[in-house]
Amino acid sequence: MLMKMSSLNLFNVSLIILSIICSSTAQIMLKIGTNRIGNQISNIVDFFLKAASTPQIIAGVSLHVGALLFWLLALRRVDVSYAYPFISLGFVFVMFMSAIWLRETVSLDRIIGVILILMGIIYVARS
Repeated sequence: MLMKMSSLNLFNVSLIILSIICSSTAQIMLKIGTNRIGNQISNIVDFFLKAASTPQIIAGVSLHVGALLFWLLALRRVDVSYAYPFISLGFVFVMFMSAIWLRETVSLDRIIGVILILMGIIYVARS
């Protein structure tokens, strides 16, 4: 029974993590897409039309849909009060992804903040 419960918990956490990875990757794709569009479009309608035809933005929206589906599967299995604190892992993933793929600078303050977030997640996950 204990082994079955552990694998169940691992599966539940995996669903949550997959949702967060999809959502975090979506943010990076949206940023890349908006960078491609640039600031040359001043009309909001033209911006949305251009965004709707930009592959990275389409990928970002699709990843958000995937994140939602994984999240819904997770919420069927766990309390929202357990699952929701894991959302803060998105800050961690996006920080590292943006540093790698967007070449954004990561300050010491951000790193310290991420360490505090991770400590909080570990505390909640143990509950």
